[in-house]
Amino acid sequence: MALEINLTLVVQIGHFIIAYVLMRTFFLKPGYALVKQELDEKARLQQSLIDQETVVADTQLVKSERWRTCQTYFSEHKPAILEPSSQIVSSAGIELVVPLSAQELQKMTDEVAALLEKRIRHD
Repeated sequence: MALEINLTLVVQIGHFIIAYVLMRTFFLKPGYALVKQELDEKARLQQSLIDQETVVADTQLVKSERWRTCQTYFSEHKPAILEPSSQIVSSAGIELVVPLSAQELQKMTDEVAALLEKRIRHD
């Protein structure tokens, strides 16, 4: 079985070469171009994501530094408060008030309620 080169074999080889060139030109090159374009777009998006993560990390660092600075400032300049429950703010300033016992508070509440009830009924 010897392979003889004849005109049919040469024509088939020519058709194969022409078909290969046509397929590569019209199908493979545009396909490769699309794949390359998608890979480039993916790389660009990944770089953009990395850049945004860097910006967010820098912003967080600045915020944490500001927070530490504010905490330090407040701890150094903290106002002296004697006892918060014994101070009331009035229009004239801060007055110190002695805390009332439960009985005294109930007595004052009853007196105020009685006076209000009396005013409401007579007016």
